[in-house]
Amino acid sequence: MFAYLQGTIRVVEENAVIVLTEFLGFRVFVTTSYAQSLRVGDKVELYLHHAVSEQQQSLYGFPTYNLLRVFELLIRMPGVGPKSALLILNKVSISEMRHAVITQDPLYLHRVCGLGKKTAERIVVGLRDTIDILDAVSEQKTSYTSVDGDVTEALRGLGYSPEEIRSTLPVLPRHLQRVEERVAEALKLLSKTSKA
Repeated sequence: MFAYLQGTIRVVEENAVIVLTEFLGFRVFVTTSYAQSLRVGDKVELYLHHAVSEQQQSLYGFPTYNLLRVFELLIRMPGVGPKSALLILNKVSISEMRHAVITQDPLYLHRVCGLGKKTAERIVVGLRDTIDILDAVSEQKTSYTSVDGDVTEALRGLGYSPEEIRSTLPVLPRHLQRVEERVAEALKLLSKTSKA
């Protein structure tokens, strides 16, 4: 079973990447927002879930192990498959998911993710005993917003490296939603880093 992959981005798709390692390329499904933060030639390391069905085998990748753990918690819920779990992680941050679980608010997941009400209820109930994992991931601030592809492009244009950008995006405050706001905040953080 595949569990970890390190290599170079060869192709970026809407919700997947092809990672080249030595002479083998692996197609890995990722969240759309994470895919938008990557470019061909970037070096990445991904923690993998290897999904096997009668029709196909697929890889789902995440930049941290704890994010993979949340994904695997989600697919254990009745009615939630790998594609649905990836959609959930693309629509809501871990802190937002945590809040929905703590407040027992399945309607939030229903509205934001488009899940059926019963599926949303199962997730909220099923994740009650995993708050410690959600806490750990939320504290790492590993989620990417839908505008971070544009932020990445702007920072690249200003001469910042993929490594600098990837280390900065996860720590940007989520309340900053506009591209201009997130770029300005990223520049402040990058400036502090360069002076350190």
